[in-house]
Amino acid sequence: MAQYAENNGLDKEEAFWWVAYTLKKATRIVAKIKARNVRLEKVGIKVPRSVEEALEFDRHSHTTFWKDAIDKEMRNIEVAFRVLEEGERAPV
Repeated sequence: MAQYAENNGLDKEEAFWWVAYTLKKATRIVAKIKARNVRLEKVGIKVPRSVEEALEFDRHSHTTFWKDAIDKEMRNIEVAFRVLEEGERAPV
C-alpha cells in the first residue's frame, strides 16, 4: 500500500505521513532477508526454504510429513485460484 501511495503521489497528503517510514523499513527488512543464507530452525526443527528442500527432507527422513503439509495447504487455498463462471459469486 505504501508503494502504491508513493507511485500515485499520495504520500504528499497529510493522511499518508507513514509512507516514507514504511518504505524505509521495508527496504531494510528485504535487504536483511536477502542477506540471510542460513537454514531456519524453529524449536529444533529445520524449516525448508523451498518445496524442493521440503521434499528432500522427506526423502532423508523416509516420511511424507512435509509433502502432506504442502498438499493440505494447497487444498485449503485452492478456492482462491478457481476461475469463476460468468455471473457466479465469489465465495465468502
